[in-house]
This record gives sequence, structure tokens and C-alpha cells, in this order.
Amino acid sequence: MTSSVVDDALIPVDVQVDDNMIRVRFQSGLEIATPVARFPRLRDAEPEKRARWQLNGRGYGIHWPDVDEDISVRGLFAGARTQPQSAIEQVPALVGDLLRTTRKLNGLFEGRPFTPDGHLVGSIGEVVAEYIYEIKLEPCSTPHIDAYTVDGHSVQIKLTGETGTSFGVRWSNSQTKSPADFLICLKLTTKGFVEIYNGQFPVELLIGRKDSSNGQLSLTVSRLTAMNPSLLPKKNSFESINRWFTPDLTDVA
Repeated sequence: MTSSVVDDALIPVDVQVDDNMIRVRFQSGLEIATPVARFPRLRDAEPEKRARWQLNGRGYGIHWPDVDEDISVRGLFAGARTQPQSAIEQVPALVGDLLRTTRKLNGLFEGRPFTPDGHLVGSIGEVVAEYIYEIKLEPCSTPHIDAYTVDGHSVQIKLTGETGTSFGVRWSNSQTKSPADFLICLKLTTKGFVEIYNGQFPVELLIGRKDSSNGQLSLTVSRLTAMNPSLLPKKNSFESINRWFTPDLTDVA
């Protein structure tokens, strides 16, 4: 911003502060976010003090009376970024909220794990894969098939977290063919989603192995990374979604 006068449309109407970000919505509907670490007094303040804010002057600044902190609109835009608008762009922020909640629950109830897994993790991986690749998701009830390519080939999608070392897939020695034509394996790291494997279903890693009691065999992240052909075309880059991640994100699985 170069002018000393702020347009009325850029007067804040809602301010939210958490341990990581300051999020501000303006009269125009524009939303921006900036790291709370830029403002140490606000960063170190108690949540109830952060929540009490008021406008300065004609609304060209924000004042926290219990913290003795003032931030101008000009200061907010310095280093700020616009908030995500599309559904897929909101995934990183929502995953971050989820992880912060589970961390708090784990701290409150020792010995009772609260971990995002199962359908939740699977669905996150699926919507991200549909956004990245030229595929179309199937209804959730379709066994072992999560999506189809534009030319009709079936796709199975897997997601693991930062500390995940393998992906589980359904397989037994009685099978005559793979569950899907293609396999996409993604990992959620502190910097966002990354591709581990994108290619034909690697049946060569499963054939001849002893059946497991739960009907699943594991494919290691290291092996899949080493043989990744990155075969299916991408319609969007990983960067286009990963740019919405904040540094505090950890694994979901």
C-alpha cells in the first residue's frame, strides 16, 4: 500500500488471533493473514486478551487495549497474504486446525490417543489427488477404486503423514490382478503435500508375499519413492496448494 489514506472498504470488520496467525476481514470482503510472531506482545498475550480488540481512529488501525498493541492497516499488509478462497485452498488451514485440536486432546487425556486416521485421512488424500491429477473421484462406496483417469483407467489413492513409512493396500495371493490400474501415494509433510508414487499399481512388490491377517500388505515409502515413474499427468501443481500451508503443520497419520 502506497497511500497514507486507506479506502473505507479496507476498514477491518473482524479480527481473529491464534497462536500462529492474525486473520483480518475487511468491509470489502477481502481477508488477509499475517504471522502473529511479527508482533511479540500479541503473540505472548493470553487468548482472552487477544480476543478484545477495537478500531483506531477512522478504522485505519487495530488496538488491543489489554495488550497495549496497535497495528495499522499498512502494517497488516506488510508481509500479509490473502486468505484462501476455493475449497481446495482451504484444506491446509483446516488440516492445521484439526492437528492443533488433536494435539490439545492428546495433552488433556494421557494414554487415550486422538489421531486423524481412517476415512478422514483417506478423504483428504483423495480430494488433493483429484485437484492435482487428471482424475475424477468415484463415490466413497466403490471398493478399492477411488477415481478414474480421463481415459477410463482405475486409480487407488493413499495418503500418509510426515512420520509415515508405508502405505497399506488390499492384497492376497488368491488375486489375479491388482485392485486398480494405477496407484497414487502422497505424503503430508510440514511443508505440504508431496508425491511419493504415481504410476501403475506395483503388483511386483506384492506377488508371492505372505498374506496378512487383516488382508493388507504394506508398501514402503522408500521403495515407492525410488521407483516412482510420475506417470499420470498433473492439471495443477503441488505448489498451488502447498503455498497455503503454515509452518506449524505436522503429520496426519
